[in-house]
Amino acid sequence: MEQLMDNEQERIEKERVIKAFFRDGRLIQIPAKMKKRIIAYKIILDKFEYDRDYPESEVNEIIGSICEDFCTVRRAFVDAGWMTRASGVYRRAKTE
Repeated sequence: MEQLMDNEQERIEKERVIKAFFRDGRLIQIPAKMKKRIIAYKIILDKFEYDRDYPESEVNEIIGSICEDFCTVRRAFVDAGWMTRASGVYRRAKTE
């Protein structure tokens, strides 16, 4: 029962972030609050498949189609451990 409540709260918070910070599928502003920023970043992260290599140019293109500041988002993905980077090749990490 507690797990269902947690999932429902996460869903509601995600909807709030989408409503406040996304327009037409694009992130219009990176949230200042870390909790909301993580939610926004994870929405973008879901555009990447597991077990697939991405050249930096493709990562930039995918993120850039959703957020103007693709460099900040890409760096946040690597810093958070959600993506790995080696020799200019990115890969979504299995963290969850």
